[in-house]
Amino acid sequence: VGKPIDNRDLPNSEDASAATELDDVDGLLAELSLDDTITKPKHLTTLPNNPLLLAESHAKEQRDQQTVRKSWADTKYLPIKDFHSEIPNPAMTFPFTLDDFQQQAVARIERSESIFVAAHTSAGKTVCAEYAIALCKQHCTRAVYTSPIKAL
Repeated sequence: VGKPIDNRDLPNSEDASAATELDDVDGLLAELSLDDTITKPKHLTTLPNNPLLLAESHAKEQRDQQTVRKSWADTKYLPIKDFHSEIPNPAMTFPFTLDDFQQQAVARIERSESIFVAAHTSAGKTVCAEYAIALCKQHCTRAVYTSPIKAL
């Protein structure tokens, strides 16, 4: 556990008791590290080299300890009773009634929150993007829209 202590390395080389105390601490640390290898559960002492197995081991350990993971995403629905009263001056209007997920997305965009929309093909995800772009235009800010290329 480190290099041997030489009295010349100490600030006051006349104080031999400090060297003895440091030797005692090193010995205690060596004993504790030896005890750890004996008392550690097997799954902690032999961690796999494979990153996937290591991740599985870590996940199992978390489940065993019943740790609670915090989510970075807010998945709760906003209480929207009347969409038009909630957003009286929308940045963009549509010639159709918005679906619930679109209303939720527009309401969150209006609150300056980030959104992530995941829905099946032709569900209307682009409506959310178009509204965000219209709001950026209304606030004189920039918007970047990216779209995946379909590989059929």
